[in-house]
Parts: sequence; C-alpha cells; structure tokens
Amino acid sequence: MTGGDKIPSPIHFINLGMSKEHVTKAIDQLSIRRMVVFTSPQLRSEAESYCTELAEKGVEVLEIIDVDPFQPDSLGNMMQSMLRTYDKYDPDGRTEVVSGLTGGTNLMAISLGIVSMLKRMHCHYVVSPPDDRVIEIDIFERMAGCNTLEEMEQGLKGGLR
Repeated sequence: MTGGDKIPSPIHFINLGMSKEHVTKAIDQLSIRRMVVFTSPQLRSEAESYCTELAEKGVEVLEIIDVDPFQPDSLGNMMQSMLRTYDKYDPDGRTEVVSGLTGGTNLMAISLGIVSMLKRMHCHYVVSPPDDRVIEIDIFERMAGCNTLEEMEQGLKGGLR
C-alpha cells in the first residue's frame, strides 16, 4: 500500500426488521459507512425505502438480502445465506466485516451471532432507552479461538479472556 491508499471502512452486516431506530443509532455512534442489510421478504419494500434515505446521508448499502425467519428450517437457511454473503464481501480475508446483532427477529440475531463466531466478527448491539447506547461485543471473536466445544464451555464458565 502506498501512502495515498485509503483503507476501506468496515462492512456492517445489519438485521433489519420493523424498527429502524437501532440502525440509525449504530450508524451515528459507530460512523457506519458501508453495510449489507438482511431483512424478511415481507419487509423488503420498507427496507429499500429506509436504505434510500441512508444513501442520501452517505451510507452505502451494498446489498439488501431477503432471509425468511418464519420457517422450520429458517435458522440453517439464514446462516447459509449470511456465510455466503460474508464470503462474497471478504473472499481473501482482508475486509473487516462487523455484525449488528440488534434488529430483525430473534432467529435472525441468533443466525448472525453464530456466523459472527465462525468468522471471528466483532459485533455491536444497541441498548434501548433509557440507556440508549451502542455496546461493542467481542465474545464471539474470543470463542472462535477455542479448539473444542469443551474448551469453549470451560472458557465461558471462566470468563473467556
């Protein structure tokens, strides 16, 4: 890299449901500039409108991906979609991808959490008012360093440093 090269901003994977306030809070507090949005097909049009507003404010929405959180096989299907998306945006391991665990359904958050552990992604979560803040989460990065499930369990019991 030469002195003039610019390091690209991280890509944030964001689950988006009906509430948009958490995304706006994360964008503002974390200065998010690039993101991929996961939403349900039922909320696609609403997500597109919101993403258009974000684009006008300088946030590049790279892609909106439909995931269906309401089927018996949803968890596996969503993880599969998220892993494929991760590989698309970080094919060589040189792109920082961060996950936002607030938003969407519980199953969407679980899916992104598991993907975050597998890919050692840094995460964030928006705490609702009255605290109204973004907390950063690095537990999945630390868990991914464990070699066995037993090591992971013992590490979690002991605080996983």
